[in-house]
Order: sequence, then C-alpha cells, then structure tokens
Amino acid sequence: MKLQFEKEQDLLNALRSKSPAEYNTALEHLYKNEKLKGAVRKQVIDLGGNDDEVHAILNDTLLVVFNHLQSGIYDPEKSRLNTYIVAIAKKKFFTKHRSDIRRVKWYQRSADSGAVETITDMGIEMDRAERKALLTKVLSEIDPKCQKITELQSIGYSLAEIADQFNYKNQNAAKSAAKDCREKFRKRLEANPDLVAEILE
Repeated sequence: MKLQFEKEQDLLNALRSKSPAEYNTALEHLYKNEKLKGAVRKQVIDLGGNDDEVHAILNDTLLVVFNHLQSGIYDPEKSRLNTYIVAIAKKKFFTKHRSDIRRVKWYQRSADSGAVETITDMGIEMDRAERKALLTKVLSEIDPKCQKITELQSIGYSLAEIADQFNYKNQNAAKSAAKDCREKFRKRLEANPDLVAEILE
C-alpha cells in the first residue's frame, strides 16, 4: 500500500490540523501502518497480551498521541513519531495489566477478609447493591467522568493511572479532578437531604 504521507513532517502537520478531514486521514494512515502495528503488537505480546488487546491499545494510544500533538505536548525534536507511539502503547498496556492484577488481588483480599459477601444473606446483598446503584446514579447525574474516576479509585487505581486514563497532564491534575468530583458530590447531597436519608436508610 502506498503511503499517504511520504514525509513525517507532513503527517505531523495533518495531525496538528484543526480540520477533521485532515487529522482523520492522518489517524487512519497510522492505524493502517503495518510496520507501526507490528511494533505495538510486539510490545503487547511480550508483556503477556493478545491480538484483541493490540487493537484496543493501538486505538487508545493513537487518541492519546493525537491529543499530545494538538496540545503541543509531543516534541518531535526528542523522538520520532513512531517511536513515541510505541512507547506510549507499551506504557498504556503495562499500566492496564498492572491495574488488572491489582483488581484481582483486591478482590482476593476482600474475599479473604469477608468483605465480599456470599449469597448466604440475599437481603443484605440486595440492600448493598441498591445503595451502590443509587450512589452510581447520583454520580452519573453530576458528571459521568466523576462516576468513572470514583469507580477507578474504589478499585485501587493510582492518580498516575487515572491521569493516563483521562489524558490529564499529570497526577496533580487527576488529583484536582477527583477533588472537584468529591466537592460536586458533597454539594449535591447537601442540597438533597432526602437523598442522604435514602442512601443511609
């Protein structure tokens, strides 16, 4: 397949463009680049992933890199674009893999300590499920992103990992976002005392 962009600078210019037609063509070019896909696949497979994860990681990575180009974070003087993409892909998969392991360990610890209930008391289990559903509904009404941030924190994601998930500049930005979510949640509860009673009853 003939490359649409013979020079990397042309590709960078298209990715930085504000024209959807231009940057979408550039993103499609990167996604169809078999050499790039092969380099990402090697990193994912070497870290224990599979082909389905290769496609997911590549999609997520290209969106991150696109945002980095649009915002000026990527510096072409420090690395070639393909090298940068592969490095981001490796980091994203490693972070995801580490988080998956953490979630398994968290569940195992919870089960060992009795924090995860069995079906021996269906009434208690349903009551907790209803409260969780209510809290989730409140969070989603405030801000869907707040809902996701809260969920990630509850299963042990670090601020650095949350920053990576939402493309925040750094973990301080993620910390600030989490704080804003807590403040929005607090104000929502203060304005709705009946809702507090429903959660606690």
